[in-house]
Amino acid sequence: PEIAEVDIRNELQVIKESMSSIVVLNCHSAHGRSILKQAADMFMMNLGYVWITTDSLTAVAQNLALDDGTYPGYLNGLIGTAPALASVNGFDSFQDEFIRNSGDGSILNIWSTTVYDAIDLAYHACRTSKIFHVDEGKASCSTKTPWERGSEFLGVMKSVNF
Repeated sequence: PEIAEVDIRNELQVIKESMSSIVVLNCHSAHGRSILKQAADMFMMNLGYVWITTDSLTAVAQNLALDDGTYPGYLNGLIGTAPALASVNGFDSFQDEFIRNSGDGSILNIWSTTVYDAIDLAYHACRTSKIFHVDEGKASCSTKTPWERGSEFLGVMKSVNF
């Protein structure tokens, strides 16, 4: 749903009435700000409650900022997960190259590592399997024709070990 459509006050009321003091919030980052605001309006972000959010909200702090770039006081004490980033299979050199070529000096964020992992997985699957060849003349991102060997390629990707 659109951010304006997210209304979980009924669900929050059930949590409040259950006297649960620890709430785990796993939601799309676009909805998190709205959900936490509704919880604050219901006095569920006050002392006595612990909110643990997943990395979709806390890995990129800007997701929770107000439109003017500030952060509402009710977020004090919010606990969130963030995936550990390790130096894996050339990611550091990829990041260095990205920074050199980005033009604005921006660095990769947590979601960029997911894209990197997906591309790296596809690369390893192609490299380890000699059966795949893409005819550049036939490759297109705009057609809806299924790839004849897509299921086979998916199977190869599932067997890749890093």
